[in-house]
Amino acid sequence: MSSTTYPQHIKKLLLLAYPVTLAQLGHMTVGLADTYMAGKLGGVFLAAASFAFAFYFPFLFFGIGISSGTSPLIAKAHGENDEKHIRALFWQSLYMNVFAGIVLTAMLYFSASYITLFTTNALLLDRAIPFLHVIALSILPAMVYQSFRQYAEGLFSTAPAMYISLFGTFLNVILNWFFMYGKFGFPEMGLNGIAIGTVLSRIVMALMMAGYVWYASSLNHYFKNFWYDPFNWSVMKVLLRKSFPVGIQLSMESAVFGLGAIFISWLNSTTAIASHHIALNLAATSYMAATGLTAAVSVRVGYEWGAGNLKEIRKAGMVAFAMVSVFMLSISVLFVIFRFELPALFVAEVDIIQTTASLLIIAAVFQLADGIQVIGIGALRGIGDVVAPTVIALLAYWIIGLPIGYWLTFYHGMGARGIWYGFTIGLFIAALLMFVRFRILSGRIANK
Repeated sequence: MSSTTYPQHIKKLLLLAYPVTLAQLGHMTVGLADTYMAGKLGGVFLAAASFAFAFYFPFLFFGIGISSGTSPLIAKAHGENDEKHIRALFWQSLYMNVFAGIVLTAMLYFSASYITLFTTNALLLDRAIPFLHVIALSILPAMVYQSFRQYAEGLFSTAPAMYISLFGTFLNVILNWFFMYGKFGFPEMGLNGIAIGTVLSRIVMALMMAGYVWYASSLNHYFKNFWYDPFNWSVMKVLLRKSFPVGIQLSMESAVFGLGAIFISWLNSTTAIASHHIALNLAATSYMAATGLTAAVSVRVGYEWGAGNLKEIRKAGMVAFAMVSVFMLSISVLFVIFRFELPALFVAEVDIIQTTASLLIIAAVFQLADGIQVIGIGALRGIGDVVAPTVIALLAYWIIGLPIGYWLTFYHGMGARGIWYGFTIGLFIAALLMFVRFRILSGRIANK
């Protein structure tokens, strides 16, 4: 069997990654648009949105995490030419994701009122709780969308999600505008209009993605005459074993940033909360772009593993590490150069712009680490290693990074910057451990 050259690996990764990256950027554009529109309502509304998202994202990312374990399994089955297993994986993942979506929606909806345990700021609570009640309803359609998207991406069909995501972004922004300001006869709902726009756009995206998979001959032929598969506990166990740790890992990482926002809210500074939210959204945009490459390397590694090309696993992973390093370092430079101009796009308040600029300098420092750790997660997921990344996340973020951030913020008077220094330390530890683990495991596999 001929060896795949590094330029060939780069080409294959790019062909898979660019549609996923654009799709992920589409999702983040929605977040940036939400931030922009909330900022136009005023600093208090932006701070309330930040506080609400701190609770919302761990639920959403847990769902995204458990759904993302499907694509490498489908890619591996594709490499083995096992059509029956591909079909079983799709149906069981759909059942799992719908059930998880219902549970997560209910948990967030009914727990929203308990955010009073974390702050007594009435200005934040009066806006954040109703916002959470509405946006909780977006989780179920997001999970349905993920089910069909992960199936398609596992079969190397990444472009549909890109187009649907970009359309969903445009639709979300338009709906936000309608409901926030009461345009064309729609009720004027202020901040809650953002949540309604998100719910409706995700329903449309789920229907579009399902429709594409159902009718695309390149995808539906795996079902043949089997448009329904009964519950299969043996396949479900495999999915849960591979997907649940990913959900925990993503939820823990998201919750760290969310808890960071809660700690910052204890400073009783609307400026600090709003600045944190803007800087975090900008940093998350580059992160989400990197997750496009993460999804691609996960599928590529899973396919090479299933096809028995064991020596190509390390090459595919190392190419992805190199590519993400170049990209994230470029983003670091942009953050430093435009640290004042970027926050000025969202707010006019000078104090928020200056505080955000100081946080973007810190974000520039951790961009490389953020990219390497997320590629490590994808590469390890491709070879079925999902528990170790969860343990690494627990160690790096919760045991080391967050306590250091808390200590710097409240015992050394660093304000929001202290939390962000803690983020930086945690990300560098996670990046180092993820990279080393992939090098070790891929070397063992290649020598089998």
